[in-house]
Amino acid sequence: MSLGSSFEIGVAGIRTGVQGFEKAAHSIASQALEQAGEPVVQNDSGGATPPTASASRSVDHPRGDNIGGLAETVVRLEQHARDVQTAAKVVQAADTVLGALLGDNR
Repeated sequence: MSLGSSFEIGVAGIRTGVQGFEKAAHSIASQALEQAGEPVVQNDSGGATPPTASASRSVDHPRGDNIGGLAETVVRLEQHARDVQTAAKVVQAADTVLGALLGDNR
């Protein structure tokens, strides 16, 4: 495996992790709005776009009937956050190796 491919793998991992993180965060927001009885609008890319929350809605406290789905989504959110952290370490390691090869004293 070359240094360039290590860097590319790390960057791809960061990109994938951030996309997964965004999807999980969006899912949490959508679930909260659905629990509050608000409609979730589909956007052009096929994803759901929740309407802007107003002060009259309580989206912070979902009802207990869907708490398992919310917990699963929060776990996915944490997994994606850890994926990004791990991929960032791969990029950092590739940077350190490159610096050492170039005599950068990193």
